[in-house]
Amino acid sequence: MQYPMRRILKAEFYKLWRMKSFWGLLIISCALSCILLLDGSPPAKSLDVFNHILYTAPLLYVLIMIFGALFIGSDFENRTIQSYISAGHKRGHILLVKIIVHLTGCISILCLPLFAGAAAGCMLFGITSASLSALFLKSMLAIWIICAMAMLPCLCGFLFQGVGKTLTLPLVLFFVMLFLLNGRHYPLVAAVLPMGQLRLLCFDQLTSLNVFLTNFLWIFICCIWAYWNFSRTDLK
Repeated sequence: MQYPMRRILKAEFYKLWRMKSFWGLLIISCALSCILLLDGSPPAKSLDVFNHILYTAPLLYVLIMIFGALFIGSDFENRTIQSYISAGHKRGHILLVKIIVHLTGCISILCLPLFAGAAAGCMLFGITSASLSALFLKSMLAIWIICAMAMLPCLCGFLFQGVGKTLTLPLVLFFVMLFLLNGRHYPLVAAVLPMGQLRLLCFDQLTSLNVFLTNFLWIFICCIWAYWNFSRTDLK
């Protein structure tokens, strides 16, 4: 990684660490996961705790939409992105750094309750080697799916370049996806939407290859679209 890119990467991670709204969303995510965990039958084994939190994780999608709007949209409004460009940084490097740090924040917000629940389940019920392997695989697949989910607000941030629109469109799409995932074509829709795949993953209804390929496609499309728009935008 080139030295100028390392500088802005370090600056962005420092900004994430100092971002009060990020820590607030992290706390809200953990609190809501605990509340939603109470809605259901009591867990009987360690994987039950993890699966229940994973099942309710799509409802917390709104939190990373808010984070994306604040982390990326506000950087355009505050002219932070423009200052990076004025300092001579390449737009591709700026985009890559923002994506890396944005995904780190989104994974933290949605995965902290998952990992905390998994740890609590292991301590309460114990865990076998087979269950540990299954837990590890599900965790890796969940992280990959969350990366794909996080690319929607990231893409909107580079398309609309402001907090309001960056938050509005993902929220509208969130409710559209909820509607589709509760319709009669649920199995088909859930198999291709990252948000739906999280729930299918709970019930072991997805193969690792399917998860990897479909979410790679979502991530790839969002990255290319964001770069295409960002590289051609005349920032004022």
